Amino acid sequence: MNFHQNICGIGKAVDDKDPINPTNLPRGYGGTGILWRKDLDNFINPLDIGNDRICCVELLGSSKLLLVSVYLPCKGTPSDSLEFYNCIDQLHEIVQSYSDSHSIIIGGDFNENILSKIDTRRNKYLVDFLNENSLYTEENGITFVNCSGKGTSTIDFLLFKQDFKENVISMETMDNVATNVSDHFPVKARSEIYHQC
Repeated sequence: MNFHQNICGIGKAVDDKDPINPTNLPRGYGGTGILWRKDLDNFINPLDIGNDRICCVELLGSSKLLLVSVYLPCKGTPSDSLEFYNCIDQLHEIVQSYSDSHSIIIGGDFNENILSKIDTRRNKYLVDFLNENSLYTEENGITFVNCSGKGTSTIDFLLFKQDFKENVISMETMDNVATNVSDHFPVKARSEIYHQC
């Protein structure tokens, strides 16, 4: 992918093959992506794991870091729920495969509020995945505003292992980015990683 002369990246379009209902056209298509500065390209290894809704890269060096971008299915049809569970199962497999050798950060649109006390099957499945894998996140306010501007929710998160928490300096929802044309606000984290390449 070509983004900018100083940027490299990978990405996957999720729903570009599905017809979009005319009422949803303003939102465009969704997908996953991970970008990095070109001068780091020799230290980044894109991985061919996951599915159309999960993309991964590893940062190589003395301590390895796995970055995972996700876009989980919305609520809707029973097939959407099945795809949601399948994505969580794939995330579980990825985390289990890389936990012993990598620090892991997972970020994206989970289409569920992980921190809410909502007792739905989807939410429980996702929260169970977090608990089983000792994944942690923080509440950072509203991350999604629907097209009418009336419906809001917190569905975008950054997750990391409990033992990585001490490396995270700050997390924030960036709800004032003038150039953001998405109905989602970016979530940003700053962390310190001591890395020898």
